Amino acid sequence: MSHETWTTSLLEHTIVDELLDKNYDVWLIDYRLSPLNKASKEQHTLDSIRLDIAAGVKKICTETKVENIAVIAHCVGSIATFMGLLDGTITGVGTFIASQVGMNPEFGAFNKTKSYFGLAWIWKYVLRQDFFDVRTSKKSDLLDKLFDQLFRFVPVGVNQVCSSAVCHRATFCYGLLYQHENINQQLHDHAFEFFRYVNITTMLHLMKIGMKKKIFDYNGKNVYLTKENVEKNLKFPILFIHGEKNSVFNLQSTKKSYDILLEVNGPDLYKRRTIPNYGHLDCWWGRNSLYDVFPHVLGHLDDTKDSFGYKTTIS
Repeated sequence: MSHETWTTSLLEHTIVDELLDKNYDVWLIDYRLSPLNKASKEQHTLDSIRLDIAAGVKKICTETKVENIAVIAHCVGSIATFMGLLDGTITGVGTFIASQVGMNPEFGAFNKTKSYFGLAWIWKYVLRQDFFDVRTSKKSDLLDKLFDQLFRFVPVGVNQVCSSAVCHRATFCYGLLYQHENINQQLHDHAFEFFRYVNITTMLHLMKIGMKKKIFDYNGKNVYLTKENVEKNLKFPILFIHGEKNSVFNLQSTKKSYDILLEVNGPDLYKRRTIPNYGHLDCWWGRNSLYDVFPHVLGHLDDTKDSFGYKTTIS
């Protein structure tokens, strides 16, 4: 997925619109997994993605001449941002909003099952595939057409059944990405505009840390989530946002990280908000996100505005 996730015209009012309306300058990063980058056609680990975020933050600070910025990161972006913050690769962040997952990814039931049976490993090393295309095509081969039929049976709630092959394929890859009742039909019908290739090396890394419920590098080394790193590098305001019905990452994915921050650095800098009746991506794409989710974001930014952004000098 790319920056278009945040700027799509298929939504009446995006979080970017809301931030601009409140006079925030908004910068968007397309890291190497974005289909808009040529690098997305290569294999990458989560460790690599953190370098892109570090470079993006540094570039923004240089261009705006500010010491620290506020960062909003969702899903894999949140994981990679925590990796970079913890090991000191990412600097220049004064406040952070982490969406749906933190330092302790824990999968929903379906993703746990996929990880247990090693489906990503089978796809890469048995079927010899480096990517999985979430989109469908009239030119799909027989195997793809067979998969489209099988993916119809991926378990979702009774009220989440739909007829979209793209939606089924996305659910197979990631888990149910949204509560259908929260998003508009136009967005659902054009999901193919956002979902493209799944990078299997990235997915393998994600599956590994999801099974261990803790971030570490691709080789399994604990270079990120140490008490020393948390104490040294995460002493600034952080807000976790998590949809209560998220079946990609369950609620422990932010709760454990929140508890670690409180235990190591105390309660003053950290907040966690769970959003009733929302899932994963619909926290940002929901038809009522403007009223149910965005106020938490703007509230956190307003409350912590002294920790980032432009400084007014009075002489």
